[in-house]
Amino acid sequence: MRAPTASLILGLVASSDAFVFSSSTIASFQNPTFSLSASGLATCIQGNVQVSANAQNEKFLLSNPPNQLAVTEAFVEYLQANSNFAASVNGGMQTVSGTYTINARLCYPTVASTDSDFDKIQFLIHGIGFDKNYWDIAAGYSYIDAAAAAGYATFSYDRLGVGLSAHPDPIQTVQSYLEVEIAHRLIKSLRNGALAGKDFDKIAAVGHSFGSIQLIGVASKYPKDLDAIILQGFTTYGGALPLTFADFNSAIASQNQPSRFPGLSNGCRFLFLSQAQINTVH
Repeated sequence: MRAPTASLILGLVASSDAFVFSSSTIASFQNPTFSLSASGLATCIQGNVQVSANAQNEKFLLSNPPNQLAVTEAFVEYLQANSNFAASVNGGMQTVSGTYTINARLCYPTVASTDSDFDKIQFLIHGIGFDKNYWDIAAGYSYIDAAAAAGYATFSYDRLGVGLSAHPDPIQTVQSYLEVEIAHRLIKSLRNGALAGKDFDKIAAVGHSFGSIQLIGVASKYPKDLDAIILQGFTTYGGALPLTFADFNSAIASQNQPSRFPGLSNGCRFLFLSQAQINTVH
C-alpha cells in the first residue's frame, strides 16, 4: 500500500486539496498509522480500538488439540455420516465478557478536505480466511477504492481472533455470539461519534461470507443499528457446510507456520491453506 506524506495526512501544507483528519478522529485510535487505499482514492487511518462486550457463548467440552493429528481426527469425526460429535461437546451456554483490542481502519474519499464532510459510512466485515485487507487487496481490486469513488467513507476491521486484533481463548471466547456484540458496539460508536470523532447518520453494512452471517445476527438482534445491509458470498442453504469445512484443509497455525504465528494457542486457531492464501482464522 502506498503511504502518503505527512503533509497529506496532517494537513501541514497550505494546499487546498490536503485531507485533514480531525484531532478527535486521531485520538480514537491507539498507535495510529496513515495510508492511502490501493489506488489512492481513499485516505485512511488505522489503529487499535478497545471494545467492551459480553455475550452468551456456547460452552464447548473441548481442550486445545495437542497436535495436528488431534485436529484432523476431530474434523473427521465431525464430518462423518450420523455423527454425534456436535452434541457430545455441547456443554450449554456461558457468559463471556471483556475488553478486546480490535484493529480497525477508517477511510475517507481523498477528494474530500476533512472527515467532517461525511455523514454516511459503509461498515465492512470480512469472512473466514481473510482479514480487513480483503476490502483493499490491490489497485483495481479494492472495495474501499470503489466506495470512495462513489463518495462513501468506510470502516473495516480484523474480527476478534484474526490478524492484528486480540487473540483470546479460541474455543470458549472467539465465537459468533461475541463477535456480533463487538460489531454492534463498533456500529454504536460510529453512530454516536465515540469512535470517529463525529456522528454518522447513515450506516450501510457490507459482509463477505462469514461476515454476512454476522451481519444477519446484528440485524436480527439490533434492527436499528443499520440503514442497509449488503450480503456477499452468502446463502441460507447450509447443506454445503460439511464440504466447506473439509475443503479448508485446517492446520494448527503455530505449528504449520511457526515463524509467522509464534505463540498462538493450538486451540481452534487453524491455518487455512487455499490457493496460496494463508490466514489464521477460528
